[in-house]
Amino acid sequence: MLNFVNLFKSYSTELQRFLRRRGAAQDVAADLTQETFLRLLVAERKNRLKTLPENQRAYLFRVAANLQIDWARSQKLNPLAGDPGLISEILADPSPLADEILINAELIRILEKALSEVPDIPRQIYLMRLEGIKFAEIAQALQMPLQTVYSQMSRVIMHLQYRLNEADAERAECAK
Repeated sequence: MLNFVNLFKSYSTELQRFLRRRGAAQDVAADLTQETFLRLLVAERKNRLKTLPENQRAYLFRVAANLQIDWARSQKLNPLAGDPGLISEILADPSPLADEILINAELIRILEKALSEVPDIPRQIYLMRLEGIKFAEIAQALQMPLQTVYSQMSRVIMHLQYRLNEADAERAECAK
């Protein structure tokens, strides 16, 4: 019976470095290293290997090199196979779905109506902040204390949130 724990401790880091030098990414090298030891375990379980060959290190490196060659071939045949995110990025249409467009249009309508209910100065503070203007600059431009700008902004946000929650409650009630 082979001592896989000792073999893994002895050679896994070295195998990963070897695979990295051969062009495998860090995660691929780690996967191929694990696959190397898995292949060894399966071969031993199927009684194909009673013992490792005399040079254990050379044997493990040959298996790892073969796995890396197989992996590289598979990437040439199907370069998208290793990255499912890339497939969806290439094939997926980035434009929003029709229901997303309708929901967003409804949210914008609700927010615009709610914002029209806000007094002029707090609305102006909110719009300036949306443009990326810093609170201190808003306070200076409107000639008001910084704390007042903060509190006015907070009130506007609370009002908008209240109107959104109210619309959600109405939508839930209609769904019943």
